[in-house]
Amino acid sequence: MARISDTIIQGLAKPKFSRGMFEAGEALGGVGSRFRTKKQEDMFNSLMAQAQEAQKNNNDVSLFNIAQQLRSIGKQDAANAVAATATKLKDTKRKGELASAVDVASQMARSGDDPTRMIQDITALGGTDAQVGNIRTLMREQKAQTQEGILEQVLTSPNFDFNR
Repeated sequence: MARISDTIIQGLAKPKFSRGMFEAGEALGGVGSRFRTKKQEDMFNSLMAQAQEAQKNNNDVSLFNIAQQLRSIGKQDAANAVAATATKLKDTKRKGELASAVDVASQMARSGDDPTRMIQDITALGGTDAQVGNIRTLMREQKAQTQEGILEQVLTSPNFDFNR
């Protein structure tokens, strides 16, 4: 049978050795939490890098998704900041789309095309009554000009007889 030597037993009984074993056990016990912390930091850094890329590409949808992922790992402040950036970006894009829709609808109205569908888009994008009213005014002016043009053509036609 194996026998433990007296020196080993004495070494185990020494407080210095016991303290070292306790510290080793403590260190081993902390490995899991340090690993989780490191993994969470890596995830956070990766998400923030993705957020920077999404912001650079004006991708508000990705920013909202990243904010949700940040919330899921407990990074509320970072999630709120990313969500605020996404909201601001979305609003900026909406304003740009609105300005473009107003411009296109105005051009259509001036050329005599019917911008009714564009007016619906303008309303959906949060366009004001004044913007829609201006486009409708352009439509009425264009219609009046067209009718005046037709009337002028009829009146100046060599076949037109004013007495009839």
